Amino acid sequence: EPNARVACETFATTGRVGVDEAATDASGCSIDGLFRTLTAMQTLLGTSLVGGGIMFYRDAHGIVQCADRSGFVDLVRAGTVTADTHVFDLTVDTVGRWRESFEKRAAESWHSRVLKSALHT
Repeated sequence: EPNARVACETFATTGRVGVDEAATDASGCSIDGLFRTLTAMQTLLGTSLVGGGIMFYRDAHGIVQCADRSGFVDLVRAGTVTADTHVFDLTVDTVGRWRESFEKRAAESWHSRVLKSALHT
């Protein structure tokens, strides 16, 4: 499903934005071109498509919120984000993993490392 598009509230994901180098003659130039195109689209869409650093979670009312990493740490320290808070794993790399684990409790995600670090420093 390389061109599958799924919308989930404030998320729009495109399955496999990238290049299957085994199936095509992908070059560094074509990958750089894709990166430049996505970067240019960010301005038009008013959102971030490449890069990272933004963490998404559901607040107590079930509304999707976001914070940069330091803001997320502040939310953990304030008790707003806990191990039971639902977070979104933007590192999923297949449609199957997206369906299984895109949204899960922070305790069950890589976010748990951020929680532990925030509470012990």
